Amino acid sequence: MLAPCPTIVQQRGTEYWAFPEYYPTLGDRVNRMYNVLSIPLFCRRAVRVLTNSDSLARELERVAGVPREKMATLYAAADELVLPAKLDFLSLPALDKTKAFAKECGLTTIKLKNFRSKWVGATEGNLEKILKLLRSMWPVGVIIDEADAFLGDRNQQGDSGTSNRVFAQLSSFMGNTAYRGKIVWFLITCRPDLLPVDLKRQGRAEEHLALFYPETQDEHDALFKIMLKKAGITTTVTSIAEVTADPAGLSGADIEAILARALLASDAGDANSTTVAAETLSHAFADFIPATSPLERELQILVAVQECTSREVLPERYRSMDRAELMARINELRMLLNS
Repeated sequence: MLAPCPTIVQQRGTEYWAFPEYYPTLGDRVNRMYNVLSIPLFCRRAVRVLTNSDSLARELERVAGVPREKMATLYAAADELVLPAKLDFLSLPALDKTKAFAKECGLTTIKLKNFRSKWVGATEGNLEKILKLLRSMWPVGVIIDEADAFLGDRNQQGDSGTSNRVFAQLSSFMGNTAYRGKIVWFLITCRPDLLPVDLKRQGRAEEHLALFYPETQDEHDALFKIMLKKAGITTTVTSIAEVTADPAGLSGADIEAILARALLASDAGDANSTTVAAETLSHAFADFIPATSPLERELQILVAVQECTSREVLPERYRSMDRAELMARINELRMLLNS
């Protein structure tokens, strides 16, 4: 006789009986038969069954007959989640937003990638499969990077209406309040003004959180030290103020590019050297010219201020800014950039 032992049931194991229509091949049928027969046996023998969602626990109780008191559900970071349905992150370019949020948000996260197909009807079918899996995985966070381009809008043409139907399907699913706190959508974009108003309203993208470039000296120094660590550079410089008089407007990607130039300039004699002198860093900062236009950058910042739904997360100089003046400056910048 085998002694009882703990068993962990992965989400993949229960997909075979939850969605049998998606596994039509002979190999899939064999796997499905094995899972349907083995998982209940293993779970009944186990001292404790650990699941990664309440929906999986309910499925095991229904299909495998596992007592609820024998199961424990493990969440990514918290036992109970009180979260809005969607979060819209308005950010500037080159801040590496996706990886940062996936690591720090405390949820099991997936990134929604390309599910479109050249075959008629296959795109909508692929999206339906994704949405069904999300229902079985909650609590889960779904990251959509560059959301303004990925989601599109209701007025797209040239694909027989496929993009319009995908947009409608996603909008309807995101607006379902039954999934509040269970499926949390992260729409990340540096152009929130290009997102359709259908997605930005309350009930879909409820919280608009703007992320800005560093404002204070401490923030500049913190970003500078992070980039030094990422680049693996050793230097005597402890503050960005020692190598540049005006770090305002420099993104993390800008600083990383400057450090790469400084490292190339310093290792002329030794290719394995990671030590960079303060004079070399100062020269690299002085030589660097940002690729973006100051007007374009100002427009992105002001649009993020306009779209933000909380004054608390805004930098001090934007909190009391008059909305009429803000709109006037945004319209002025658009006219200058389009002229």
